[in-house]
Amino acid sequence: MEAWTDSLLDTERAVRKPVHAWARQIVRQLERAASYGKGIEDVIAGSSNNYALIVYLLGFHDQAQRACQRQIEFADRYLPGAGLQPRINLIRLHRGIGNHALAAQLIERLIERKTVGSDWGTSAGAEETAFLENIYLHEKFLLALKIGGSSVLPALLGEVAERFPALKETVSYAERVVMAGMLNKNDTLVYEGLKNPGWKASSHAGLVRTLYVSYWLAHLGDGRQAVQLVRRMSALGRASYQWKDHAILRILERLIGLAMMVGEDEAGEQLHLIRVQVATDLGDISALVSTLYRLSTLRDRYRHHWLRLAERSGYFSLPGIPQFSARKKTIADGRVLLQVVDRKIAESYRAHAASSVFEMPCHEAALA
Repeated sequence: MEAWTDSLLDTERAVRKPVHAWARQIVRQLERAASYGKGIEDVIAGSSNNYALIVYLLGFHDQAQRACQRQIEFADRYLPGAGLQPRINLIRLHRGIGNHALAAQLIERLIERKTVGSDWGTSAGAEETAFLENIYLHEKFLLALKIGGSSVLPALLGEVAERFPALKETVSYAERVVMAGMLNKNDTLVYEGLKNPGWKASSHAGLVRTLYVSYWLAHLGDGRQAVQLVRRMSALGRASYQWKDHAILRILERLIGLAMMVGEDEAGEQLHLIRVQVATDLGDISALVSTLYRLSTLRDRYRHHWLRLAERSGYFSLPGIPQFSARKKTIADGRVLLQVVDRKIAESYRAHAASSVFEMPCHEAALA
């Protein structure tokens, strides 16, 4: 049984653009914000988050960690309230590189608001509290899966629900219960998750629930609903997939897997093509290349498309495809651009600190 461990509900994730395109976009945003003088705080924060993510994806983990720490120190001193996201990024970085104990320690510190000097850490409102609890659920779920395997997930979810009772009625919690049930082949847990009233939160949640129901029924031997779903979704065409969020890429990926599972090859190929179009529109090179690679296993005419794009992506490797030889010039150009990004972010930190209305000492460690 295919392991479904990534949320289909989480929104506003960064798309993985080619390195050179992503770096140039960050530089343009910083320069534009500096010239207009408006919204510079949000641009600095977003640029710093994206820079740390790019270098992490390239495998430069120490550099990514330094970028997160620099952003945290700067935010705590000059951008009150903006220190939350880099702390989340740091947790995910340590989880990603296998520092599970440290990641677990940081998520506990985050949820207990023990970090001194940040607005979010001392006076979180109801909305921010709910956001933090969802982050806690997401990170603890993935950490538990990595450390203890799927068998520990039911107990973890019980502990989380006891600690944060309001979470139990949310669609985020319901989805994790369904995933835990599927991973453990536990009918009772799957149906418990599917009955959660949280699924009524939105049409997006309703579609995801239908996808889970169809998959589970197909797993149990009844593929009729799955066949109807993938045929309907593949017939919609590109115009019906205009939602500009990474979540649609993950939903399409699961629909493709479901189509293949129930032998709907024609619908599966059409869903592949839709995902190619959506990934192109969003600029997500990872989703684009991996989908083209899978298409190449179905149709010979797609054989060379994925490799050409992968070699020019600026990455050393991409998930879901075989190893490839990245173009040396593309990699070198990407590194130069990332140095420019790093310098621009540091300049933005200094400029903002110099013009800050807060009477705070300028700590060079936060600006380096």
